[in-house]
This record gives sequence, structure tokens and C-alpha cells, in this order.
Amino acid sequence: MSWRTPAPTDTSDSTAWKPEPEAASGPAAFTTPTTAPVADRAASAPPVEELPIPDYDELSASQVIERLDGLDAPSLEAIRAYEAGHRGRNTILGKIAQLS
Repeated sequence: MSWRTPAPTDTSDSTAWKPEPEAASGPAAFTTPTTAPVADRAASAPPVEELPIPDYDELSASQVIERLDGLDAPSLEAIRAYEAGHRGRNTILGKIAQLS
């Protein structure tokens, strides 16, 4: 008995079966970015000198939160934009969301 090698398949035929691309699965498949990249957010944020809280960059999150009460909506939005574009501290962003 002799074994024969099958003839090679011609893969140039456009009608040949091709596997369908697999659908995305897992956590990445359900994640939709809701914010711009950090570089874009930082570019659209006001300069730190224009924030209504002096020495903002030197303050801890808890110190910033203490100073948020009583600020008007445009001031809170300026701080939110700056924080989102720079350090992104969730405690500050969450407090601003509560106050807005």
C-alpha cells in the first residue's frame, strides 16, 4: 500500500470558503469610550491659574473637596475640566457631580 499526498488546494479562488471574522467578546467588546483621550481633555481644560481655587495643584483631593461647596456652576465646570484633563482624581470628580 502506498500513501499519496493530496494535491495542494488552490487558495486563489475567490469563491473558496473563508471563515467569518469572529465577533468581539469579553469586557472590551462592551466598553465604549465616553471621554476624549487625556491629551485632548488637558488641551481643552482651563489653565490652573484661572481656577477659582488658589494653588490647586498643591492641594490634596480632600483639601479640594472642602473648597468646592459654594462654588457656582461655571467654577465647578472649570475645576471638573481641569481635573479630568490632568490628574483625574475620582473623589474630586464625584463630588463635583454631586454638586452639579
